Amino acid sequence: MLSKDPEEITLGTNLKMDCWMDEHGVTICRHTALPSAAKRWIGVVPSNGITQHCLLMTGRDVLFDCASWRQPGKDEPVSPYSYDDVNYAITIDRQ
Repeated sequence: MLSKDPEEITLGTNLKMDCWMDEHGVTICRHTALPSAAKRWIGVVPSNGITQHCLLMTGRDVLFDCASWRQPGKDEPVSPYSYDDVNYAITIDRQ
């Protein structure tokens, strides 16, 4: 089994992501202050204490939750999670 130093893995991952962003003309940013005014953003919520789960957000509303079968426009919310559950945000913008 091949093991690597966590710092080496982080450096390699960051370099690959930087190259990918340059090739595709986008920037990916992590935000601790939630961009509730943004048209689209990714909200990251705790899932089970160990892993995290992503939601597609629009403003303060959950637009899509890939782990939920709930449909937009019904009487119940799209996701069991809400804006208040989000720990941090990710935005992807064109350069």
